[in-house]
Amino acid sequence: MVEIGSLWNRLAGLGWLHRGFLALNLLVLPGLFSLAVWTSQKFTGKKLPLKQEIANQSQALLPLGLMAWIAFTISFASPKLGYVLVVLNDPLGWVGTCWAQATPSGLQMYPVSARFCKLSCS
Repeated sequence: MVEIGSLWNRLAGLGWLHRGFLALNLLVLPGLFSLAVWTSQKFTGKKLPLKQEIANQSQALLPLGLMAWIAFTISFASPKLGYVLVVLNDPLGWVGTCWAQATPSGLQMYPVSARFCKLSCS
């Protein structure tokens, strides 16, 4: 088991942004969710223990977390979508093409930001 003092010393080495992110995800959001479950329990008049009701209601968080993960992943994958047809056209990078096109028209071979870097460096 990890001692609280050693855990606090580890967290003290992190920046304020990291500590805030940890506090948000480990304290604030679960606390808000528990408060929402407790409030709904009071309004509906359910007699289940709060721990069991939180476990029942937390099943709705799984699809939400999965959608957040998918959105996060798509944001990193979408800039690379322009390379898909280029790779399919020349899978081994041998300049020979599968669709008899030397350079596919309309496709960017490198990101637009790389063009500006090339211009500024030359």
